[in-house]
Formats: sequence, C-alpha cells, structure tokens
Amino acid sequence: MYSSVKRSTHSGNQWESNTGEVLPESVTFLLSIVAPIGPSDVFLDVGSGLGNIVCQVLLQTDAQKAIGMEKQRAVLELGESTVNKWQHNHRVLKNAEFHEGDVRAYVDELPEYALDTTIVYSNNVRFRADANHALFQLASSLPKVRLLITAVETCPRHRARCQNRLCATWKCTDIIQTAVSWTASPVLFYVYKRVDLLGSVLNM
Repeated sequence: MYSSVKRSTHSGNQWESNTGEVLPESVTFLLSIVAPIGPSDVFLDVGSGLGNIVCQVLLQTDAQKAIGMEKQRAVLELGESTVNKWQHNHRVLKNAEFHEGDVRAYVDELPEYALDTTIVYSNNVRFRADANHALFQLASSLPKVRLLITAVETCPRHRARCQNRLCATWKCTDIIQTAVSWTASPVLFYVYKRVDLLGSVLNM
C-alpha cells in the first residue's frame, strides 16, 4: 500500500518530527501478544503518521475500528489518501479513521471520536515529556481502555509500593523487542493492562 509513498526526512535530531515505522513483522508479533483483538475493540494510534499501524490492525485482527491521531497535517493527509485508494481492495479499511490532533490538546477534554477506544498504542519514543504525560493521561481517562502499548515506560523508576498514580492504573505485563525502520537496534515496547481489569491476580 505504501510502497509508492515518498517518505519525509528531517535533518538533525528533531523531536516530534521524525518519521519512522515499526516493521510489519514486529507489529504482527505484538498483535499476537495482546490477542485476542475482537469486534468490541477500538484501536487508537497516537502519532499515527501515515497510518501503517492503523491499516495493519484492521487487516490482521477483528477490531471494530482503528483510529489514527496525527498532528502533522501533511503526513496525515498523505496517509489518509493512500488508505482511501486501497479501500476497494480491502473493504475492512473503511473502518479506518484519521484525525488531526496533538495529544496535548486533550488534557482537559477528551476527543469525542476516541471515547470507545479499548486499546491505545503509541510509537512515542520521540515524544517530548509533556506529550508523553498527556498520552498517559489520555489513556487513563478514556473510559473503555483496557490496554496501553507504548515505546516509553509510564514509570521508569517503578518499584514496590510506587506512589506514581499511573502505577495504580497500569501494570506492565509484557516487554517486546521490535524491529524498526530508523535504527538497526531493536526498540522496546511496553504492554500495560489496566489494573482494575486484572482482578485478584495482581501483586503490586
């Protein structure tokens, strides 16, 4: 789908401007770890770029819908137009939605289009600290979210009886090495499950 799309490049080490991808085989593995993803699930990719992950989720799972949130309008529009061209080949792609937005704008008011989200994903390794904080708050505030998948730990200094409010909300259940397009070294993704959905098996 994306083979003909010209990738954007950026000079230097700019925060929040880099375009890079988690490679498809790693996404497949990640999806197998968090399976099952079924018709009651709505997937939200924060910082979705061209929408590769959004499409792969729809093509490989039974998710009801997959949503991309991207703050760079030009990237969002290019990805959305590419997906639209392929909808006649893959009808499930009609369940893809794309919205322009900066996650930091939703600290006080949740995006209405994301209220049914059950899984939040973000390749947020290049997010600034305030954007990561907003991401974690958004995932914690959306009422139906059961899984959070992120390239940055919610609490890097987590310990027993941690006082971080996020640690009372999320428990890391898997750490997954993923292959990515911007470096030969694997990038770690952290899979969190909502604590109040884990019941008595938790040992915080």
